[in-house]
Amino acid sequence: MDLHHIDSLLPAEMAFKAEQVGVTKANMTMSKTLVLAILAGAFIAFGAVFFITVTVVGLVYWFVYLRAAEIKG
Repeated sequence: MDLHHIDSLLPAEMAFKAEQVGVTKANMTMSKTLVLAILAGAFIAFGAVFFITVTVVGLVYWFVYLRAAEIKG
């Protein structure tokens, strides 16, 4: 496996690479920027839905477990 393929760079090389990426992003078309912004928002919303789902299901499970233990004994 080529280690440079996974961007294992020295600090000076990493700074140069970051500069290149920044220039590339700054020169993107407006439509591409808009699409990427919408996708970023969708990923954040998906994470929020996942968080709420896990939290609510966990609370419901906890409540049912405690209620069953209270009824049992």
